[in-house]
Amino acid sequence: MIPVFEFFLLASLIIFIGFFGNIFFRKTGFPEVLFLIAVGIIIGPLFKIIPTSIAYSILPYFSDLTLAMILFNIGIQLDLRSLFQEGIRAIGRTVLYVSISVIVIFFIFSHIFNWGTYSSLLLAVIIGGETTTVVVPELVRSLADKRLFTNLTIESVLNSVILIVLFFVFLNGFLNSTPISLAGATDLVGSFFSQFSIGIVVGLIAAIVWVKFLQLVGVENYFYIATIGYVLLIYEFVEQIGGSAILAVLTMAITMVNLRFISDPLSIYLDIPKSAKQYIIDFQGEISFFLKTFFFLFLGMVLSVSSFSSPLTYLLAGIVIVVLALSRLTAIQLVNRDKSAEDRKLIFYMMAQGLTPAVLATTLLLYPVPHREGIVLITTLVIIITNIITTIGSVRFKQGWNNLNFNSKKNLNKAEPDNS
Repeated sequence: MIPVFEFFLLASLIIFIGFFGNIFFRKTGFPEVLFLIAVGIIIGPLFKIIPTSIAYSILPYFSDLTLAMILFNIGIQLDLRSLFQEGIRAIGRTVLYVSISVIVIFFIFSHIFNWGTYSSLLLAVIIGGETTTVVVPELVRSLADKRLFTNLTIESVLNSVILIVLFFVFLNGFLNSTPISLAGATDLVGSFFSQFSIGIVVGLIAAIVWVKFLQLVGVENYFYIATIGYVLLIYEFVEQIGGSAILAVLTMAITMVNLRFISDPLSIYLDIPKSAKQYIIDFQGEISFFLKTFFFLFLGMVLSVSSFSSPLTYLLAGIVIVVLALSRLTAIQLVNRDKSAEDRKLIFYMMAQGLTPAVLATTLLLYPVPHREGIVLITTLVIIITNIITTIGSVRFKQGWNNLNFNSKKNLNKAEPDNS
């Protein structure tokens, strides 16, 4: 049983640290992820302000809730029109980036460092190819081409979905002791498609039922809160019947916000009112803010200070970073050759990892997976390093844009006639 004082102390710290971390990010462009992990180390292993036992006790509830909110947030931001207009290259780049990085990381850890098959697979799908545009400074967002930013956003959505699905396929395989063989692969694939189909069907039906219900009752106060409750209900229902809860939530969210686009050609005319949609997005964002803060703090809290003194840890994280960089570069060169050199550089730099690997890595702590502590530590270092790379790239992009504007104004002034 968690002491009430310690629980409320942790809750208040999460809220205040997240709030000031967000301010720090918006003022400086420095990723709040690094700020939150550093604070987690300070309040956890360094000064032991908060016992890690408290964070461990609430982890099982927060991990499921956070995954549900991640997928729901991804779904409500995925516009199918944008996906069809700009998504083909984003899909191609994402599939290549994820495939190359996951395969290479798995091979290195299973064959060179002799990790177990499932430990290597789980590490690979946690950090293999995930990227998030959340860390891109606001100024760079406003300067980047709108289509390019949409392209990066679609990539962020797709790679998170792919890695989350693969993570649970392999985790279930480990828990069920499924051998990695032809027969075992058949079982894994069969299990995946079974869970996939249940999740998709339930998600579609759940979205249509909820939007129709909204149209019948009208927009009521706190309807957005009821929607979040409905999402969690669907998540747990699909879990209980053996389907993929994450895909059910994702499908439900995508369907809810794109029903007009889907249903109009069918003359069904189902749509969620814009006011209700915005309420849901805002409220879901507030929940995600709290959960995001918790998981990055938790990453810092579960690490021991001595773990950062091991040269092997930095070697492993460094190898992963090199694999990610080369995989991303290869995917960009093969898929985005039509982009300008500056655009390709910006796409390359936007490789920062965020909440998805943090949640997946810490979720492993709930299961007897070999090397799980090492996976958490490597994931933390990869998150830190990739965020630093993205920050440096964002600064360079900003400086290049400012220099371009300065030179343009300078040339324009030279071109103006002297009327004196």
